[in-house]
Amino acid sequence: MKLSFELERTLPALRRFAQASSSDPDQADDCVEAAILSLLNHLDLLDFATPEAFQLHLYRLVEKALDECAQLSFEKKAWRSLILTRVEGLSVRETASVLGVDVAVVQQYLSSASASPILPFKTNKSG
Repeated sequence: MKLSFELERTLPALRRFAQASSSDPDQADDCVEAAILSLLNHLDLLDFATPEAFQLHLYRLVEKALDECAQLSFEKKAWRSLILTRVEGLSVRETASVLGVDVAVVQQYLSSASASPILPFKTNKSG
Protein backbone atom coordinates (compact mmCIF):
# COMPACT_ATOMS: atom_id res chain seq x y z
CA MET A 1 0.00 0.00 0.00
CA LYS A 2 1.44 3.35 -1.02
CA LEU A 3 0.87 5.85 1.80
CA SER A 4 0.84 9.01 -0.31
CA PHE A 5 -1.76 7.57 -2.71
CA GLU A 6 -4.03 6.34 0.08
CA LEU A 7 -3.73 9.61 1.99
CA GLU A 8 -4.53 11.62 -1.13
CA ARG A 9 -7.51 9.36 -1.83
CA THR A 10 -8.82 9.56 1.76
CA LEU A 11 -8.21 13.24 2.52
CA PRO A 12 -11.38 14.64 0.85
CA ALA A 13 -13.58 12.23 2.83
CA LEU A 14 -11.80 13.10 6.08
CA ARG A 15 -12.28 16.81 5.48
CA ARG A 16 -15.92 16.28 4.53
CA PHE A 17 -16.50 14.30 7.76
CA ALA A 18 -14.72 16.88 9.91
CA GLN A 19 -16.46 19.84 8.26
CA ALA A 20 -19.87 18.22 8.70
CA SER A 21 -19.06 17.32 12.32
CA SER A 22 -17.93 20.77 13.42
CA SER A 23 -19.57 24.17 13.43
CA ASP A 24 -16.15 25.76 12.82
CA PRO A 25 -14.50 25.04 9.43
CA ASP A 26 -11.05 26.09 10.66
CA GLN A 27 -11.35 23.80 13.67
CA ALA A 28 -12.41 20.96 11.37
CA ASP A 29 -9.32 21.43 9.20
CA ASP A 30 -7.15 21.60 12.33
CA CYS A 31 -8.59 18.24 13.42
CA VAL A 32 -7.76 16.65 10.07
CA GLU A 33 -4.26 18.11 10.26
CA ALA A 34 -3.82 16.75 13.80
CA ALA A 35 -4.96 13.32 12.64
CA ILE A 36 -2.46 13.25 9.77
CA LEU A 37 0.37 14.45 12.01
CA SER A 38 -0.51 11.75 14.54
CA LEU A 39 -0.44 9.16 11.78
CA LEU A 40 2.93 10.35 10.51
CA ASN A 41 4.41 10.48 14.02
CA HIS A 42 3.45 6.86 14.67
CA LEU A 43 3.88 5.44 11.19
CA ASP A 44 6.67 3.09 12.22
CA LEU A 45 4.30 1.45 14.74
CA LEU A 46 1.42 0.95 12.32
CA ASP A 47 0.82 -1.75 9.76
CA PHE A 48 -2.30 -1.61 7.59
CA ALA A 49 -3.33 -4.79 5.85
CA THR A 50 -5.77 -3.02 3.54
CA PRO A 51 -6.55 0.49 2.31
CA GLU A 52 -9.86 0.23 4.19
CA ALA A 53 -8.02 -0.38 7.49
CA PHE A 54 -5.90 2.69 6.78
CA GLN A 55 -8.99 4.78 6.07
CA LEU A 56 -10.76 3.62 9.24
CA HIS A 57 -7.68 4.43 11.30
CA LEU A 58 -7.63 7.97 9.89
CA TYR A 59 -11.33 8.41 10.63
CA ARG A 60 -10.61 7.31 14.23
CA LEU A 61 -7.83 9.89 14.50
CA VAL A 62 -10.08 12.66 13.15
CA GLU A 63 -12.86 11.59 15.54
CA LYS A 64 -10.42 11.71 18.45
CA ALA A 65 -9.30 15.22 17.45
CA LEU A 66 -12.91 16.36 17.08
CA ASP A 67 -13.72 14.95 20.53
CA GLU A 68 -10.85 16.92 22.05
CA CYS A 69 -12.05 20.17 20.44
CA ALA A 70 -15.74 20.03 21.27
CA GLN A 71 -18.11 19.21 24.04
CA LEU A 72 -19.76 16.00 22.98
CA SER A 73 -23.47 15.59 23.11
CA PHE A 74 -25.61 12.64 22.14
CA GLU A 75 -26.90 14.67 19.20
CA LYS A 76 -23.42 15.38 17.84
CA LYS A 77 -22.42 11.71 18.10
CA ALA A 78 -25.70 10.78 16.37
CA TRP A 79 -24.95 13.32 13.63
CA ARG A 80 -21.42 11.91 13.15
CA SER A 81 -22.88 8.40 12.91
CA LEU A 82 -25.23 9.59 10.21
CA ILE A 83 -22.41 11.27 8.28
CA LEU A 84 -20.17 8.20 8.44
CA THR A 85 -22.87 5.77 7.33
CA ARG A 86 -24.97 7.77 4.89
CA VAL A 87 -22.42 10.16 3.39
CA GLU A 88 -19.12 8.29 3.68
CA GLY A 89 -20.60 4.83 3.14
CA LEU A 90 -19.15 3.13 6.21
CA SER A 91 -20.97 0.16 7.67
CA VAL A 92 -22.52 0.34 11.13
CA ARG A 93 -19.69 -1.87 12.40
CA GLU A 94 -17.03 0.39 10.85
CA THR A 95 -18.78 3.46 12.27
CA ALA A 96 -18.81 1.87 15.72
CA SER A 97 -15.08 1.26 15.38
CA VAL A 98 -14.42 4.88 14.39
CA LEU A 99 -16.53 6.27 17.23
CA GLY A 100 -15.24 3.76 19.77
CA VAL A 101 -18.69 2.49 20.73
CA ASP A 102 -20.72 -0.71 20.36
CA VAL A 103 -22.76 -1.42 17.24
CA ALA A 104 -25.97 -1.13 19.29
CA VAL A 105 -25.01 2.42 20.29
CA VAL A 106 -24.45 3.40 16.65
CA GLN A 107 -27.86 1.95 15.77
CA GLN A 108 -29.37 4.07 18.55
CA TYR A 109 -27.50 7.14 17.26
CA LEU A 110 -28.75 6.52 13.72
CA SER A 111 -32.32 6.05 14.84
CA SER A 112 -32.19 9.29 16.78
CA ALA A 113 -30.45 11.28 14.03
CA SER A 114 -32.84 10.07 11.35
CA ALA A 115 -35.85 11.07 13.46
CA SER A 116 -34.51 14.51 14.40
CA PRO A 117 -35.67 17.45 12.26
CA ILE A 118 -32.95 19.71 13.73
CA LEU A 119 -29.23 19.56 13.03
CA PRO A 120 -26.94 19.71 16.09
CA PHE A 121 -25.36 22.97 14.92
CA LYS A 122 -25.74 25.65 12.29
CA THR A 123 -24.77 24.83 8.74
CA ASN A 124 -23.15 27.10 6.18
CA LYS A 125 -25.56 27.09 3.24
CA SER A 126 -23.31 29.22 1.05
CA GLY A 127 -20.61 26.66 0.67
